[in-house]
Amino acid sequence: MFLPALGPDDVARLRQMRRTPRPIPAQAPRAPRPITPRRERPAVAGGLLPGAAVAGGLLPASAAQHALLAPAPAPSAAPTSWWEEPLALGSLLVLIPPVGLAVLWSSRRYSREARWALTGITALTMCLVALVAVVAMLG
Repeated sequence: MFLPALGPDDVARLRQMRRTPRPIPAQAPRAPRPITPRRERPAVAGGLLPGAAVAGGLLPASAAQHALLAPAPAPSAAPTSWWEEPLALGSLLVLIPPVGLAVLWSSRRYSREARWALTGITALTMCLVALVAVVAMLG
């Protein structure tokens, strides 16, 4: 590789450039967040909700209100097939690697990095098994 020779003027200019502070780029002003109204809590007399009976007693108003105002559970994603479960996929990758890799790469459950990591681990495992088989045959 060719590196040009630097003269004393070049070195001085480089030192000056290094010491010169860089200007901070201007940031655009942030847009204000939209205001969303809060849900009102139901008024409770005496601190207890009469319909909130649990184990023969009444729930305190804060717990009952929390139960009433808790958000509904989010609907889960589409149910995954049995072969996309981690135990089944691991078994396929160990016992039938080509099928396991096909299932792995067709699944949306795993990120791209996880797919590459599992593919590399499977490849290394297959190489190790092949090496052991060759050594057993020759030895």
